Amino acid sequence: MRISIVCTSTLLAFAVLTMLASYGQELPPEIQVDRLLIQAERETAEDDHFSAAYTLQQVLQLYEEHGLEIPLAFWFQQAQALQSAGFHERAIEASTRYVREAGREGEFYRSALTILDAAEVDLEEARRAEARARAAVERAEREAVARATAIAPFIPEMVLVPSGRFRMGCIARIGCIDDEKPVHSVRIASFELSKYEVTFAQWDACTQYGDCPWVSDEGWGRGNRPVINVSWHDAQRYVDWLSRETGEGYRLPSEAEWEYAARAGTESRFWWGETRGRGRANCYNCRSQWDREMTAPVGSFAANPFGLYDVHGNVFEWVRDCWNDSFRGAPADGSAWLSGDCDRRVFRGGSRLAGSRYMRSAFRGRNTAVFRYASVGFRVARTLAP
Repeated sequence: MRISIVCTSTLLAFAVLTMLASYGQELPPEIQVDRLLIQAERETAEDDHFSAAYTLQQVLQLYEEHGLEIPLAFWFQQAQALQSAGFHERAIEASTRYVREAGREGEFYRSALTILDAAEVDLEEARRAEARARAAVERAEREAVARATAIAPFIPEMVLVPSGRFRMGCIARIGCIDDEKPVHSVRIASFELSKYEVTFAQWDACTQYGDCPWVSDEGWGRGNRPVINVSWHDAQRYVDWLSRETGEGYRLPSEAEWEYAARAGTESRFWWGETRGRGRANCYNCRSQWDREMTAPVGSFAANPFGLYDVHGNVFEWVRDCWNDSFRGAPADGSAWLSGDCDRRVFRGGSRLAGSRYMRSAFRGRNTAVFRYASVGFRVARTLAP
């Protein structure tokens, strides 16, 4: 009932307005002109100059459609309205027409010249402003192209991680830590993960072109070594910057995504088997040339079956999740766990200083989100478009 009443009221109001408009149109054109001129005067008095300019345009159309003589004063009135409304080029035309036709004896001669002068000045300034704005846009576009060209070599190379389901947590019967339990099934949608840990070269591009802070390499070298001394918040700044620059949705991987990608279909302690072996990674006792001394250049060891390097050892890697001291209640869809102790965040994968126990696929590390250390870095993920 209420909808019906509202609709009826709206239709009635529209009918009244239409009727009033038709009454005005039935008047002789001369009277229609006078009514519109009065309306334009009222709009000018109310400082509604745009409406006044539009109303006077309607007056001009009536003059021309009905072959009525256009009074000289009309051109002056229109010039005033157009100038006040910011239509400087048309104000020049109207004021010029008035002074040309009225001559020096015209009642508004000097005032029309003042409008003409002001309109020419304003038009020139508007054109200069437009040129400056256009130049600024062109300069910004050139800078964006140059920046994109400069950044392109430093965008992380991504690897497609296929969808699947896996058992997350410590599957082994011995050597488990309580926070790695209970083992639970997780479904992972396909996504992309950076082939290597984010390098200093990639980080330094963000430092130069974005808002990433400078961080120390401890004297070990920058370039293709994994960036270190970055907090969880620093890593977030990097993925936000990378997303803005590329228009792609980069992010930190979830903890479940990280473990799924690191395992690459395996259920052993490491993707290559149950024992650390010799020279397979950079850790405290992995017997590589970099153990305990420094980080290794990314890609120094074999990739796992998904084509990902250094998922074990070298540097711990921040993930997106908040810390929870067990997997009870953890998401089963591979998404990040964003409840719990969010002042602390999870990192995975082991480091040059950590023993092999701490670089297992199931191992979970954590620290405060502001923590920076020479054994912690990260890699980036990207959600695939639907």
